[in-house]
Amino acid sequence: MTDNPIFAVAAKAQELRDQGADVISLAAGEPQAATGAYRSILRVAPQARGRTSSWAECPGNTP
Repeated sequence: MTDNPIFAVAAKAQELRDQGADVISLAAGEPQAATGAYRSILRVAPQARGRTSSWAECPGNTP
C-alpha cells in the first residue's frame, strides 16, 4: 500500500506538519458532514423511475 498516491499525499502533509507548517490535508478520510437530503433525493429519484445512468439525456445524443 505504500505506492498508493492518497497515502503518499497524506504522508507528505504529515511531514510538513512535523516541520511546523500549518497544513490541512483533504487527501484521505470520510467527510465530516452528512449528505444533504436534497442530494440524496436527486440521486434516488431517477433510479426509482428505472434510470440507471447518472447522465442527463441530451437531444441529438441518442444511440
